[in-house]
Amino acid sequence: GKTFEALKFHEKYADAVPIGELEPDYLLRLSRSAADLSMGRLASSLADTHRAAMTELARRGRGVAQTGDDTDLEPRLKKAEAKFTEAKAAWASVRGALSPESETKIRELLSHVPEESEFSFEREVLLGLLDERSGKQASALGHAMRAQLLIARRNASDDAARVEYWIARLHANAGDKRVAVDLMSRLEKLKLAPGLPQGRTAGLGLEALPPKESLILAQGELLSGQGHWGEAASAYARAVEGGVGGNHALYEYARALKQTGETNDRRRADAAMKKLAESGTD
Repeated sequence: GKTFEALKFHEKYADAVPIGELEPDYLLRLSRSAADLSMGRLASSLADTHRAAMTELARRGRGVAQTGDDTDLEPRLKKAEAKFTEAKAAWASVRGALSPESETKIRELLSHVPEESEFSFEREVLLGLLDERSGKQASALGHAMRAQLLIARRNASDDAARVEYWIARLHANAGDKRVAVDLMSRLEKLKLAPGLPQGRTAGLGLEALPPKESLILAQGELLSGQGHWGEAASAYARAVEGGVGGNHALYEYARALKQTGETNDRRRADAAMKKLAESGTD
């Protein structure tokens, strides 16, 4: 698309432009776009170029100061944008193999992003992803819930759905399976508008809302794990009736029914197992 073309154009011609003539804000936007496309090395290079351009502008007596204890809001927000862009580029560069050094660097950069910044939402998401990667589920959940509060009311993207599903997963990982089931049940009924674009969280690697069938099966698994066999059977029944999950859903449905101890449920379980035995597919 146009973003990729802009990145390739910059790569081709940027060396011909004196560092002091490059537009700093444009460099930041390009860096974030490169990170969104998982072009971590280019994103970091653009962030470095921005830093060099700002140094050159400062030497010439131009530009907004981005160092020191700024009390004015504009310099703080400009600094926050630059620091967040560097953090996002660093995350895109090492997302698959995060080292302690990289994590420390990203956290330090994000510490310069205040609540007033337009990037405070993404800061919370990134801090939560770092904590989740480190196994700090409770802390990750705190960041996820703060991110949910910071989603712009008019955010016409899939960010809200991604964050809520993330919160559901974190609750499940933390052992709060009932809360996770309730959230997934609500998401199961959610109908995203056709053509809804990916939000800012997609570029950070936050998992998209899975298909309805996956949410149903996840609820069945969580409920079975808690020994709530009747509710688990109901979840798997929705999967079977909806024609999703195949024989796996049918088997789990029968297993859950058998575990309830009810005579009628045992009969239904036997019928499901007979259907399963007669099936020629997995």
